[in-house]
Amino acid sequence: ALPLDPSRLGRIAVVGALADEINIGDTGSSTVRPSFVVTPLRGIEEALGDAVVVDYIGKDTLDSNDLEVVASADAVIIVVGLTSEDEGEGLIGAGDGVDLDRKHELEQLIVDASAANERAVVVLEGGGAITMQDWAEDPEAILMVWYPGQMGGHAIADLLFGAATPSGKLPLTFPKSLDQLPEFDNVSEEVTYGYFHGYRYLDRNGDEPSFPFGYGLSYTTFELGNLRADRITARGGDTVAFQVNVSNTGNRFGAEVVQLYVGAMGSSVDRSERELKAFAKVGLEPGESMDVTLALPVDALRYYDVGRASWVLEPLDYRVEIGTSSRDLPLVQGFFQGIFINQA
Repeated sequence: ALPLDPSRLGRIAVVGALADEINIGDTGSSTVRPSFVVTPLRGIEEALGDAVVVDYIGKDTLDSNDLEVVASADAVIIVVGLTSEDEGEGLIGAGDGVDLDRKHELEQLIVDASAANERAVVVLEGGGAITMQDWAEDPEAILMVWYPGQMGGHAIADLLFGAATPSGKLPLTFPKSLDQLPEFDNVSEEVTYGYFHGYRYLDRNGDEPSFPFGYGLSYTTFELGNLRADRITARGGDTVAFQVNVSNTGNRFGAEVVQLYVGAMGSSVDRSERELKAFAKVGLEPGESMDVTLALPVDALRYYDVGRASWVLEPLDYRVEIGTSSRDLPLVQGFFQGIFINQA
């Protein structure tokens, strides 16, 4: 679905009130007041110029006439998401959402517009995870742009029409539903939460998220291989260097983020199945390959022992997994053959 080729577009529809609203973050202590803001609609219009007709429907509920406009377009871009009213601190007691769903009318907007036009793209704004189990399969593509900033409209247009290639990775987990997360208590004066959160929590429970931590697609494809380490045993104070070859197997430039996760096999304490310990981003031209080095300080594998009031490095075999998200880890290497020396 993406990128859209402007040379093959005669008319597009842009729908949703947020498409032409300034939505760059909170209205509380993090408020910024730029001299101007490029909205998604403005960025799209300026990128296409007079070559493509842009029909803007600036509302979140479509009537029969609106749906005819959407159906007649070569593509529809649906702009929806979160605002400071949903997750901000602009009003005392406001902004702490009790769920991760979008308002019903916004979800219905996506469903209706996607049904009217098979080339439907959702541009999603917001500062956190959004559940989308009820509509994620309806559009052809979803572009998560967070709060895109002063020049966000231009950046969104660059991505939609292929002037740039997406290379971001999710810094959090997008669950399928609230049932996959710890219970949220927004009423009690005191709440105790466990140690596991995010991808660690879902891994522990064997739950499948909508989109895992570290996830993100590109307009090209990559292949990882030839994993090797500069040592197979190590102790506290050492750093183990892992190298992996990354190849751009597609037909355009792109950037990939290689991620290294570690699991402590047979630990004496309750630990995460895997934790991100290193990552590196590399940009490659089509057909280009490059070795990427990921440095793992052994001391980063310690856990804090409350009884001893000190950090402990266990003499264990540790599993290293390398890939492109917390759930796409094709390269695995066990190492550290139990010669660790516990150090405070």
